[in-house]
Amino acid sequence: AWKRKQEERRLERREQGKIEERKSREKHKQFAARKRLNMRRKAAKSEEIYKQKMEVAAAVRKEKKAAQADKRRMERQYRDRARETHAGVQQLHKNLRQKKLQLAQKQAEAGQKAYTAKIKKERRLRRKNEKSISALEEEEAGLIQELQNAQLMQEDALSGLQYLLSTRVVGTE
Repeated sequence: AWKRKQEERRLERREQGKIEERKSREKHKQFAARKRLNMRRKAAKSEEIYKQKMEVAAAVRKEKKAAQADKRRMERQYRDRARETHAGVQQLHKNLRQKKLQLAQKQAEAGQKAYTAKIKKERRLRRKNEKSISALEEEEAGLIQELQNAQLMQEDALSGLQYLLSTRVVGTE
């Protein structure tokens, strides 16, 4: 009885293990099926995105070609107008050159005037400085003369005092 119960339990466990294994295989199959389905969806979505990108790229290329055609057309029109108005353009360039030359001449004249004014100013300043230097030299010469006169007066006074002292000393002896 005890052995039979153990055998039944063992069989039940084995049966339970088989059931769980079947469930596990079934879940694995479902997971693999879901994975394949998701991969297909992802591939379809990426293909759709690729198609959209290619459509956008084609549209961009088409717009670019149209823009280039417009640009060439505009350049052709511009060249045609330029040929038609070539004389006017030449006259405009001639006028601009003359204006530049006149402007350069005016600037040169203004520069010359400024230079001469600067030279005159420097000469005036030099003359003024020379006058002030000569005035200072004359003042210095006058001061030197006064100093020499004062020195002579001191020497005369000193010699007079020496004479007086020598005559007094001689007279008292």
